[in-house]
Amino acid sequence: MKDKVNNWLASRLTLISFGWQNLMVILVVVLGFVLLLAHPSFLDRLCAYRVGIVVCSLFFPMVVYFSGRFDSLRLPIYAKFPFFCSISISLLHNGLASYDFLWDFYGQCLWVLIGFWISKNISSLKFLGVVYVFGIGFISGYALLQQLGVDPLPAVTVFESRRLVSTFENPNYFANTVACSLPILGYYFINVRYGGVRWLIGIVSVLTYNSWIFAGSRGAWVGGIVGLIAFSIIFITLRVNRKFDHKKSLISYSVLFCFIVGIFVHASEKIVIANAHGTLSAYDRLLSIGHVFDPREVGYFSKNVGPASLQIGDTFIHDTTINHRYFIWDVTWGIINENPIVGVGPGGFAKHFIEYRDAFLQHEWGNGLSDQQKIEKTKFSHNEFLHIWAECGVLGLLSFLWLCCFSTYSYIRKLREVPPICGAIFSSLIVMLVHGQVSYPLHTPVGSFFFWLTLGIFLNLLNGDRK
Repeated sequence: MKDKVNNWLASRLTLISFGWQNLMVILVVVLGFVLLLAHPSFLDRLCAYRVGIVVCSLFFPMVVYFSGRFDSLRLPIYAKFPFFCSISISLLHNGLASYDFLWDFYGQCLWVLIGFWISKNISSLKFLGVVYVFGIGFISGYALLQQLGVDPLPAVTVFESRRLVSTFENPNYFANTVACSLPILGYYFINVRYGGVRWLIGIVSVLTYNSWIFAGSRGAWVGGIVGLIAFSIIFITLRVNRKFDHKKSLISYSVLFCFIVGIFVHASEKIVIANAHGTLSAYDRLLSIGHVFDPREVGYFSKNVGPASLQIGDTFIHDTTINHRYFIWDVTWGIINENPIVGVGPGGFAKHFIEYRDAFLQHEWGNGLSDQQKIEKTKFSHNEFLHIWAECGVLGLLSFLWLCCFSTYSYIRKLREVPPICGAIFSSLIVMLVHGQVSYPLHTPVGSFFFWLTLGIFLNLLNGDRK
């Protein structure tokens, strides 16, 4: 009788069982949910992130000790160790400029190790996947309430309800999160075996796509498109010899396609930016990406100032945001030129930006700044690679490029041997790196947590044969 009961329990479908091995997974899931749902009206997301770092640091060694050893750490050491060494060299040469950097850097190493360790357990990955879908669905659904004007809480953003922000304090942070989820949701939607689950994934995908479009972040749009293209190429490559055997799923595919087209059409009318100078729809803002090639014009012009443009003397600024990015990059280059090898020190960018900013206001890109932009402080260069170069020197830049290239090479080399989910994870990492060319997603609590945790999971999936 006892054997029958045990066999019956063993045959039941369970997402995760409580025990030492999965205690860490539960802590990570709780932290991830808190970071996603931390509305600025109630909770400081940065504070919650640091509390999570402390709690996970206390439990992780104990959980590893009681549940078992690591798999071989060869891949994460090869990938991460040069970056660690370059930061240490800059730290020894320049000293520590900001204690905030210690939190960021320690968090990076911690999440890579935890992600690497978690991914050795298949049930843990299933549990993470299910919770991730529900978390993304929740913040995307909440964004829909903002879009419909029925949000019970005030959105902490200067864009009011025009650009969706969900539970985040900045629409760019929110857009980055949902953009990274698109390849993973696409993978689940295509590969799920049950019709009801596919419809559920389809609903979450539509909500996420809607949030991605109407958050109005051009960097996240480009990153999401590049990530989806990468995922499509990988998917086609892996399934080139397979036949489509789910004819009933064609209905769900058709419905999803119709919703995507409908949202895109609505984007031509939905206003995401508005001020006294006029309005800008999501579609118009998408077309304004082209201003990266000509953000400003000097001399005679006959154009009217719009909601995203500005006229300063004989200079017409087509796009104030892009022009400001060029100014920040100009200042960053100045910092790099004087400290090219070891940088200005970890966490030192904010201090040196203020010192260099006033001197660069008379340069080409400084002439077209608004009064607010001339005095605005920034902690980051709005380009992840330039930021690492400025703070840690060329050694830091090369080691970070090595981390990215080594992970990519390891994946391509084992493309047909590793689980298919690796393609979706790899595409999500690409999304964040592409968006990081004009922003700083790796320095936000949610972005840093998901990027480094996902990288650890990705590296361990490359390390062994898991189905």
